Amino acid sequence: MTALPVRLAHQLDVLTAEQRWLIEGLWAAEAVGIIGGEPKCCISFLALDMAVAVASATPCLRRFPVARQGRVLLFAAEDALAVVRQRFDGICAAAGVALAELDVQVITAPTLRLDIELDRNRLDDTVRALRPTLLILDPFVRLHRIDENVSAEVAPLLDYLRSLQRRRATPASRCPGGPAAYWTAGVAAPVFLG
Repeated sequence: MTALPVRLAHQLDVLTAEQRWLIEGLWAAEAVGIIGGEPKCCISFLALDMAVAVASATPCLRRFPVARQGRVLLFAAEDALAVVRQRFDGICAAAGVALAELDVQVITAPTLRLDIELDRNRLDDTVRALRPTLLILDPFVRLHRIDENVSAEVAPLLDYLRSLQRRRATPASRCPGGPAAYWTAGVAAPVFLG
C-alpha cells in the first residue's frame, strides 16, 4: 500500500493578497461553489457579469475589482444562445467594453450533465484544452438529474467540480494566467444556501 503525501504545515504555500481573490470581495481565487437564490433573482445575470469582469479585468457589477484577467468558459443551459449574446451585449455596454475583444468561450452543446461520465470527460477535455480562469456552469438545476435536497446526491457533483479544479491547478496556475476558479451558478435548493 502507498501512503498519502504529507507536508509540515509551515511548509504549505502562503497566498499573497492578490492570490486570494479572483473578484475581490466576491469570489475567491480557487473557489468552487454555488450561487443560490430564488428563481428570477438575476443569478444568471450575475454569472454573465462575472464572466465579462474576469475576461475584461473590469470591476464586476462596476464595484468589485478583478484580481486576475483571463479566459472564461461558459455553459448556459437554460437560455437560447441568442439570448445569452443579447445579455452579454448589455453587460458589456454597461461595463464599457467590447464583447468582440473578450476571451469568453461559450459551450454550444445542447446539454451537459455532470452526473454522466461521458459529459464529465468531455468537460474535462474542454477545460484541459482551453485552460479557463473561470468556468461558469449555469444553472445548476439543469446540469444533473439528482435530488438537490439530498446532500448524498449533491456531494459527488461538487466533488467532481473540486477535483476538476485541482487537476487543472498547478503551482504555475497560482500565477496570473493560470486556471483559478471553477464554479457553478444556478437556482439552488435551500440546502445550498448558507
